[in-house]
Amino acid sequence: MTYSELELAYMLVSAKGTGLEVNAYVDRSNGDIHIDNIELNEGDEIPADLADGAKYAKVPGQQDLLNELELMQLLVERYLNGDEQADFDQATMDRADDEAVRAGIQYLSSIGKLAMWRKLVSGAQERALRNWATEEGLL
Repeated sequence: MTYSELELAYMLVSAKGTGLEVNAYVDRSNGDIHIDNIELNEGDEIPADLADGAKYAKVPGQQDLLNELELMQLLVERYLNGDEQADFDQATMDRADDEAVRAGIQYLSSIGKLAMWRKLVSGAQERALRNWATEEGLL
């Protein structure tokens, strides 16, 4: 298994708003990745014992590895000036986490700092996924 293959499985598991519930598992013995979703596994038989943690590692989703709101708040603290921070706080105030992240993304886009957000999230995701795979003995 390569990191790219693992990242693709992670992205499938993490997809929001698609209506598909996807789980992915890595075979600890050979690195094969099994996608547990009838619409995505191309008719391949999946092992019946995927729940066996000794044999398979369940690929985490983004919500398991990262807290987007905490990352966004870190970006705000480090890279936005005082007025921008106040505007960000106003845009995200009194919202549930997912709603606050969406509002924060809209605000960052409106001030031309969305690319900075995407770069921060991308780097954090890669580090978190590589750390998870290392801890699981997969990479």
